[in-house]
Amino acid sequence: MRKNLSYKILISVLALSAFNCNEPANTAAADILSASSNIYAIQNNASAKKVVVIKDENITQNIFGDIAENSNVTSNEVIITRSTITGLVYGGLSSRGNSNYNTVTINNSTISDYVVGGYSEAGNASKNNTFITNSSIGYDAYGGYSKAGNASKNNTFITNSSIGYDAYGGYSEAGNASKNNTFITNSSISDDVFGGYSYYANAYNNNVFITNSSIGDDVYGGYSEAGNASKNNVFISDSNIAEDVIGGYSEAGNTSKNNVFITNSSVFQNVYGSSSAESNAFGNNVFITDSSISYDVYGGASGTGNSLNNNVFVKGSSIFQDVVGGYSKAGNALNNSFFYR
Repeated sequence: MRKNLSYKILISVLALSAFNCNEPANTAAADILSASSNIYAIQNNASAKKVVVIKDENITQNIFGDIAENSNVTSNEVIITRSTITGLVYGGLSSRGNSNYNTVTINNSTISDYVVGGYSEAGNASKNNTFITNSSIGYDAYGGYSKAGNASKNNTFITNSSIGYDAYGGYSEAGNASKNNTFITNSSISDDVFGGYSYYANAYNNNVFITNSSIGDDVYGGYSEAGNASKNNVFISDSNIAEDVIGGYSEAGNTSKNNVFITNSSVFQNVYGSSSAESNAFGNNVFITDSSISYDVYGGASGTGNSLNNNVFVKGSSIFQDVVGGYSKAGNALNNSFFYR
């Protein structure tokens, strides 16, 4: 992520003017309001679903399905088709509440900035979805993002599209990132891909699925700076990865039971079932079939901790450097295995 979303968001009283909305059936009546920098939906019933539909437009404003300062934003939608948006796109954004079940759908469009299914500053972001098809996104794409709460069960789907920087299923700065998914098909991601990311807490049960795509930097099933990374998975087929592939990564915590599956693909740096800089790596696995890895493969790797019960399975593939079941620079490496056929 190259820009901090917190600096991009300013909740304020917007000067209102009319803006046309094509309202789908079976949604509560809503108006679309416009200011110098933002477009969003309002309704008399604050808890009702809000939908913003933009088609064949060129807009130089930020787009929000809903904005709330002290309450939850739930089940809102932004649908953009054959349009150019010079600004941010959010399905739902809350300052102090939760952001749940919001959706952004982008088809045949160009978005200059971030795309986020659901965002919360102080609450949780859960079950939000971002769908990007035949489109170009200038910066990062997120299913769900929480600054202080948890990010869980969020999804990002990218098909036949390009992302200018990173792609995340779910992202949290202070909370856990769990059960988030990123799906990438026939697409190009310029930088990193994450299933789930947490800076201060844990990343677990997150997944990345990459098919027939090109990734310009690293791929992580789950990533944590200060917490643990466990039970995260990366599935890659018919794709090219420019840098490392890591099932679960933690700088300070344990990494356990993470998996990487690579089939008919090329990875131009290293592959890790898991990597922990300062703690333990145990019970992680790498499966490589009919693929090419330019550097090393590790079932589990640790800088200062132990590496235990990790495995690498290789079939019909070329590994150009070392293959190591488990590695520790300063600790013990025990009961690790490598299988080749």
